[in-house]
Amino acid sequence: MKRVKLVAAVVVVAAVPFAVVEAAAGAHHANPYTNPYTGWGHGGFPPGHGPVNGQVAVSGTVVDPSGAPVDGVTVTAKLKSRGVAWGFGKAKKGKAFPRHGVKPASHGKKFKPSTGKGNPFASIPVSTVTSGGAYTLDVPKNATYTFVYTPPATSGYETAKVTVKVGNTDKTLDPVTLLKAAPTATTAPAITPSTGVAPGSALTATPGTWSSTGATYAYQWFRDGLKVKDATASTYAVTAADAGSQITVGVTATTSDSAPGYAVSAPVTVAKVPSTTTATATTAGSRHPVAAVRVTVTATGVDQPTGWAVVKEGDTVVGKAALFPWNKGVVTVPLARLAPGTHTVTVTYSGSRSVDGSTSPAVSVAVPEPTAPTTVTPAPEPVHHGHGHR
Repeated sequence: MKRVKLVAAVVVVAAVPFAVVEAAAGAHHANPYTNPYTGWGHGGFPPGHGPVNGQVAVSGTVVDPSGAPVDGVTVTAKLKSRGVAWGFGKAKKGKAFPRHGVKPASHGKKFKPSTGKGNPFASIPVSTVTSGGAYTLDVPKNATYTFVYTPPATSGYETAKVTVKVGNTDKTLDPVTLLKAAPTATTAPAITPSTGVAPGSALTATPGTWSSTGATYAYQWFRDGLKVKDATASTYAVTAADAGSQITVGVTATTSDSAPGYAVSAPVTVAKVPSTTTATATTAGSRHPVAAVRVTVTATGVDQPTGWAVVKEGDTVVGKAALFPWNKGVVTVPLARLAPGTHTVTVTYSGSRSVDGSTSPAVSVAVPEPTAPTTVTPAPEPVHHGHGHR
């Protein structure tokens, strides 16, 4: 009897996107945007699952410093950043977009918001002109824009910019005030005196002359280009902290209808603080002491002078040591290079950024003859007399 092999037929029913099923049922969802990669759109997305970026109205007014409306200002909205939602997630530039629960890693499609059919941002930038000082721009929602306000060339006003974050509803912005061009300094600010400045000096700033009349002036003093805290008057008292540095003053000129102008003076150099160096003979080391000098450096207003202490016998350097802040101006320099005998040495302090160098008076240093080593003669080994073992 011939065997008959039975094969079960398996029918695979392809999953149909619920958007299509819904459309077949007559619940067509009008959608003005089309996903350029899936073809979905114009009803391809079910309600609540299409792009969320419709448009919202952004309104505002443009005024002058007195609050009067300014006509003829071109207002342009430029896209700064966006968040376009497709399906259940957000698509960012160059990233795969989620599609109804499908993970981005499961397909290689990319969505580029800056191009492509159905892109809600294709119309950006968009512009309008103020009338009666007012304007309204329709922009895609859920994005951040830079609003640029360009006044007529003959108005004398400067272009203004405002960053605007737009959500899902219409937005009214605060009035934007246009200002005229900032005044400029035709003569730079100056500091007097400009020479012979040292710690304890008093400096005075003059604002210079400016292109606008009726300006008010604000001051900020700088030490080597860095702001000096709370130094905002037209006068400045020079301290030890300024020694060896360059002092400048910045002047800000402000008028009622213009942006602030700014200018900086020429620098004034502050003299370094003078120092005094003294040296005394001593020894260094405990187990094997050697001749040394103890160096002390003092400078008015400076508690922690830094630099190098260099010991010389004539023109020959016989020792040196660094002065660190924690030394507080005192350091001991060993003189191990000196031969036995009496030597006359001087110490020169190198100085630092804020302290001038100085040299000590000569000091006499005695280097003893080395002690001869003690020779120890070992005792002879004891001799043992006895009977040997047989």
